[in-house]
Amino acid sequence: SAPPQLAGNVMFGGTTGGDQPIAGKIYAVNADTGKPAWTFDVIKNDPKSWPGDSGKVGGGSAWMPGTYDAKTDTIYIGTSNAAPDYYNYDRKGDNLYTASLLAIEGKTGKLKWHRQEVPNDSWDYDSAYEALVVQKDGKDVIVHLNKGGFVFVMDKKDGALENVWQFSENVNWVKGIDPKTGALIDPIYPEIDKTKTFCPNLLGARSWNHGAYNPGTGLWYSHAMEVCNEVVAGKDDPDNLKAVSALSLGIESIKLVAPPNSKPHGRLDARDPLTGKVKWSIKYDMPPLSSVLTTAGGLVFTGDLEGKIFGYDAETGKELWSFNSGSGLRGGPVSYSVKGKQYIVFPTGLGSHAPGFLAGAFPQIKDLPGGAAIIAFTLE
Repeated sequence: SAPPQLAGNVMFGGTTGGDQPIAGKIYAVNADTGKPAWTFDVIKNDPKSWPGDSGKVGGGSAWMPGTYDAKTDTIYIGTSNAAPDYYNYDRKGDNLYTASLLAIEGKTGKLKWHRQEVPNDSWDYDSAYEALVVQKDGKDVIVHLNKGGFVFVMDKKDGALENVWQFSENVNWVKGIDPKTGALIDPIYPEIDKTKTFCPNLLGARSWNHGAYNPGTGLWYSHAMEVCNEVVAGKDDPDNLKAVSALSLGIESIKLVAPPNSKPHGRLDARDPLTGKVKWSIKYDMPPLSSVLTTAGGLVFTGDLEGKIFGYDAETGKELWSFNSGSGLRGGPVSYSVKGKQYIVFPTGLGSHAPGFLAGAFPQIKDLPGGAAIIAFTLE
C-alpha cells in the first residue's frame, strides 16, 4: 500500500498484509534495470521467536513508506503487527521483526539494527509509521510512534533507546513501557471466550496519517484518536483464509467502544518530540484521518472527516483560516512553490476500511459525503 522509494541505486518497498496469513517481505530492485537487488524477510527464521510453523503465516508487512539516509545508506522502515492479530496461542515468542523499526543497508539489504517496540504483538499495534529525525544534544535521534500509543526516541546510529513516552491518553494494554529498556510492563492479552477492552483500538492511537515536524518551533504536530475496542479472541478457520484479501484477525468478535470516562474523540497535538510535553492541543468530535503539514512561515494545515480544512498558528494553535471542501479528508496535504508563489494542495474524499470501521464508534460517519477532489490554495 506504500509507493516504491529510491535509496541510492535501488527502489525498495514492503508488502501489504500485516493482517493476513503471509510472511511479510521488503523488496528492492535495481532502479535502472528493474532486476531484483535484495529481499529482506520481516519474519525472522528463529524457532524461539516463531515456534512451529507460525512464522509462515505471521504477517509482518512493511506497508508504510520508510525514510532513507543517503549519508549512511540506511533505510529506516517500520513493520506491522504479527498475525493472527489477537490469537497469539500458536506464536508464543517475540515474533521478530514484527512491530519493529528496522535500519537496513540500502545497497545490500542487510540489517544494521532493529528496535522491536511491541514484542509478541497481540493487539494489532503496528510500528509501521514514519521515522522522524530530529536533533538531541548534537546528535540525530529518531522519534517513532506506534499504534499502541507510545513514542520511542532512539539513537539514529544504533537504535539505542533514549526515551519512551505515552502518546495516547487512554492506554490499558500495558501499565507502561520502561523508558530505559523498552520492556512492556504488565501487558494484558486477549483471551478466548472472554471479552476484553483494549485501548487504543486496532486502528491505533493514530492511524496512517503522518504528523509533521517544524524545526522553527521545535514542535511535532500529530493527530491522535481516543477510541477503544472490545475483543474476543478466536482461532481462524483455515477455509476463510484462502482468498487473497482474507484477514487473519484471530477474533470471535470485535467492536469499537468509547474510552473509560469520556466520549470517543480525536485531537491535534503540538508536542516536544523528545519528551512528549504538550504545548497546545485541539479536540475534534471525530478523529481526523488527514495528515498534517507545517510550513517555514509558522503555519499548520490539516483537515477533518466532515471536509473542513484548517490553518493554525504553529506556535499557539490559534485557528487562522478554514475552508469547507465538501468531503472528508483522509490523505496527505503537500506544499510547493511556482514562480515564488506557495501552494497548499489537499486531496479529499472518504472511503476505505478505516472510516467504515470507525462508524462503529461514530455513527455520523455513515452520512458523510464521499466524493473526491484535489483542491489547491495559495498563500498570500
